[in-house]
Amino acid sequence: MAGLTDVSKIQLYVVGDNDLIPCDGKLYYQRVDVEDIVAGFIKEKRFGYEETIYLLLFGKLPDKEELDTIIQILSDYRMLLPTDFVKDKNFGAFC
Repeated sequence: MAGLTDVSKIQLYVVGDNDLIPCDGKLYYQRVDVEDIVAGFIKEKRFGYEETIYLLLFGKLPDKEELDTIIQILSDYRMLLPTDFVKDKNFGAFC
């Protein structure tokens, strides 16, 4: 569904002189280049799941207080999942 909403956008062309020029493609979440988001996480050696979730839900990257809040909310709901929710029942087949 990426590209069909205002939440995400896929850019496949750049506009030239009255024509469209194919490019490698760019993915944007809420008008923020996903490559820039990931580069920041890698540079700072941290995970960015919660920040990305916040961006997708609220349309902007969170400040420190907002990030702490979303981390706590996700943590609280994580505790409600069944204990085997994240177990991969097929994992043994790959070992």
